[in-house]
Amino acid sequence: MAKDPAVLLYTQDFLVGTITMTNEQRGKYITLLCLQHQKQKLTLKDLQMYLTDEDVDVAEKFPIQADGFYYNQRMYDESIKRKNYTESRRSNRTKKTNDIDVKKISQSYVNRMENENEDVNVNETVNDNKAKDEVETSSYSTISYTVAKKLLADLCDWSLSFSMFEEALEEMNSIGFDKLCVLAQITDNEIAKIKECVSIRVEQQN
Repeated sequence: MAKDPAVLLYTQDFLVGTITMTNEQRGKYITLLCLQHQKQKLTLKDLQMYLTDEDVDVAEKFPIQADGFYYNQRMYDESIKRKNYTESRRSNRTKKTNDIDVKKISQSYVNRMENENEDVNVNETVNDNKAKDEVETSSYSTISYTVAKKLLADLCDWSLSFSMFEEALEEMNSIGFDKLCVLAQITDNEIAKIKECVSIRVEQQN
């Protein structure tokens, strides 16, 4: 499975935690955080590649651990949380489908896209000028034009890892493909393109 390309970054915490650093040190800090996310843990050589004797504030963010490696505890914790969340989503999806293999799961989403005929429960009081604002659907959630547009775009984003692509398919299924298309106000040609992208992606992944 591909490495998870993302991790949560709490921007306020980052700004507060780097308040005593120079702009150059902040750059070194975020670079080392990204490197840790990719490698899990850092070596002394990794730190020496970026830090000088003057970068004490940055070095303190990556203390040496019992195993002899250096890493930022917050980044480590957030990476583990992200991994556990992704695995739990995958596990839940597997249980719901009685352990059907991934190819069949993915193909089922494509079939749902082709066959879905559910109606969209749109509040009739929303006027045309607010068509891109939030619209209430029968999935008991409020989905905005922007969210629907982004989710459909993700289905054709070839840079997404397989696990994230599967998550996008699952979210699409929970809302409904036809509903998303109406909310995003996309054309028939765009709908056809999305279906084609998903079909190709599923075949390539399997």
